[in-house]
Amino acid sequence: LGETARLKHVTSPVRDLDVSNIDDAIAYFENVKKQQEAGTHGIYTGLAGFDNYLPAGITAGQLGVLLAYPAIGKSWMALYLAVQAWRNGKSPLIVSLEMTETEVRNRVFTIIGQGMWSHRKLSRGDVEIDMMKKWMTKTFEGKPAIHIISNEGIGEVSPSVLRGKMDQYHPDIVFVDYLNLMTSNQRTDNEVVKMKNLSRELKLLAISE
Repeated sequence: LGETARLKHVTSPVRDLDVSNIDDAIAYFENVKKQQEAGTHGIYTGLAGFDNYLPAGITAGQLGVLLAYPAIGKSWMALYLAVQAWRNGKSPLIVSLEMTETEVRNRVFTIIGQGMWSHRKLSRGDVEIDMMKKWMTKTFEGKPAIHIISNEGIGEVSPSVLRGKMDQYHPDIVFVDYLNLMTSNQRTDNEVVKMKNLSRELKLLAISE
């Protein structure tokens, strides 16, 4: 048992920090300051409640979950945050496990358009094509990409599949809608165990970037 404990002391992925280490603290703050000045530290949402709670913005390694009753607007909220990240010069990856990729794109256009487009009309294809072309050129030219992935509720998407898409597109931030439809890398019929596994797998995915 003692040998195992000593081995764990060396090999465990748990990270240690000495609060009184001056050099370590100064190096951290200097690095954060440089990132803030370069605009690369965190992603701000434009929502006072979020940004006051996360004064540095959404930063690398963070995992967040939006919880609410059905039909409250979680999907719209996630897409709004994705658009805000895009407006901050970041490239978001949106994984939709419920809606088709075109439905998600229509919602993204509605949010970015800020009243120019009606989601209902976009869904019906009721748009002026030349106007859409001009708007898209003006809006997206020279801007980061917004990638949308959808399985239309058919194919399974696990953190391992998500890892592959992240390697493909190199996003700055990832949104998954919604978690209950995702498959854990470790298969189980128990929903509680599944969510526990997913939380751990997604957190490991976040801090690995």
